[in-house]
Amino acid sequence: MSHTDRSPSMSAYAGQAMPDSRLASMFAPRSTTAPISATSIGMLGAYTSDRDGVTTFSAHLRQAMLLDRPNTSITVVTAGETMDVNPPEVVHQLNSTSAGSRPAAAVLSQNDAVLVHYQDGVYGGTEGDQILDVLQWITVPVVVIIHDLHPQPSARRRFIIEMLTTSADAVVTMSETGRRILLDEYRVEPRKLIKIQHGAEFSFVRPDQSIRPRHRPRILTWGLLGPDCGVELGLRAVAQLRAVDPPVHYCVAGPLDPALDRSQANAYRASLLTLADELGIADTVEWQIGPLHAERLSDLAQRADVILLPQSPADRTASAILADAITAARPIVANGFPYATEILPDTGGGIVATEPATIADALTRIITNQRLSTNMADRNAALAPALDWTTAAGQYRQLVNVLLRRPADR
Repeated sequence: MSHTDRSPSMSAYAGQAMPDSRLASMFAPRSTTAPISATSIGMLGAYTSDRDGVTTFSAHLRQAMLLDRPNTSITVVTAGETMDVNPPEVVHQLNSTSAGSRPAAAVLSQNDAVLVHYQDGVYGGTEGDQILDVLQWITVPVVVIIHDLHPQPSARRRFIIEMLTTSADAVVTMSETGRRILLDEYRVEPRKLIKIQHGAEFSFVRPDQSIRPRHRPRILTWGLLGPDCGVELGLRAVAQLRAVDPPVHYCVAGPLDPALDRSQANAYRASLLTLADELGIADTVEWQIGPLHAERLSDLAQRADVILLPQSPADRTASAILADAITAARPIVANGFPYATEILPDTGGGIVATEPATIADALTRIITNQRLSTNMADRNAALAPALDWTTAAGQYRQLVNVLLRRPADR
């Protein structure tokens, strides 16, 4: 199949969007022939196997897809920021100039199918439109995974999304919020859209009650730390918990955002310490600024009484941190970003609050009401297995295999 074959007028898709278990009926007619399974998959996008305890989505997905199919070849063409030393799976680096698009597509087309990660700030061109140049030269089935989706996009971003979804054989969004935005705000073929939940970083482990503190309630916030990460909101909320007895312990953990240069990082760190001091909670906050690997994060989460996610509500249609927090099986208080408002009220695993006072009230309710806390933890524990990376990987593999079953003359 050449790139010129993939056009809306020649689409083989039929019927309404179906649950993941019925993907085959969406994309291909039933067949008595042996099922087709991809033996080689290419990935395009930002890729970091391990940097300061932060591993990118694509690396997690690749690792999970290899767990039950270790003989599958999953190679990576990286885009955007490069690593000092590339791991063996990285076989090509996309040159951000227009001349780099066709060679990258040629490498990717050596596989049975390609997973393309669409993210802001990764690809060259005008607002990242180089990705369209790459896709026009790929000659095998393409799944586009939408990571960044703006409810009010620029004209250029809207054009890129709509052209991506037209060119792709299937489009994955990681939340119902993202799916609704694509359907309501963009011209997208509904039958191409599939929702696959964001995978969780560490496996679900029921917290060991014997190792949790018996006296001082512990609140945990983690993630990349930077000016847009909401830690200031968390500090202001915790400062309003003075009436809680015994006093809370607030742990803030994670590496500084690598997008900050050294002077910016130092200034940001100093601003957090200054704010905690001004709020009178310097002795309440524990700072663990630096690499945060999965084992350490799992330990911190198990010891927490509540997880606080104060991240900014802007443009968040999926959240790795929220997925991880759910698998930790602890109660959650989250800022009003779309993925939190979609997941937490429906599951009962946490409370959405947007102001320091309402966040403080939510934290107080959870800390002082053991029944409420236990109920939220139980609800998140029940949801956790569905968010495991192996579950997400299986759905991606199923989707790729279904695409390979389609008639060649579609």
